[in-house]
Amino acid sequence: MKLGYRVVGVDRSPTLAAAASSARPAIPVLLADAAAMPLRDRCADLVVACMSLLDIDDFDGAVSEIGRVLRPGGRLCLAVVHPFMSAQDEDTMHTPSFRFSRPYLEPRRYVDHVERDGLAMTFTSMHRPLTGYVCALAANGMMISALSEGGGGNIPWLLAARADKITR
Repeated sequence: MKLGYRVVGVDRSPTLAAAASSARPAIPVLLADAAAMPLRDRCADLVVACMSLLDIDDFDGAVSEIGRVLRPGGRLCLAVVHPFMSAQDEDTMHTPSFRFSRPYLEPRRYVDHVERDGLAMTFTSMHRPLTGYVCALAANGMMISALSEGGGGNIPWLLAARADKITR
């Protein structure tokens, strides 16, 4: 706010929306589906999708909405589990083993169980090959302008990208 930016979140979870609203500083959050955002066309300079696009059921609808709300020249910054990592067999996740029994190019749901500091979480996500992300962005007027792979270890677990809304 001090820099003149207006920030608004969009979340489908009432719990997460309430947490953001009660933070300091508070972040206004619209309770909505990413595939049907209650925002006007071309109203955003920046959209951030951090570890969310792989968990959204209507991926194509969400990417279409991002393209709709971004102004020409606007940017999308996204991070997802690296598609190479999400393609592995579920029973080898978080182990030194690494096995693929299904084709990398085949989109599919997967379940990832994570336990840390006595807390257990289960994520149901979608594996998409890199081309799935690139094609969806291009179909909605966005072009990747930066790409980073990382996360440590021999195989990257993180894919981060910046996509620019093409001026037409």
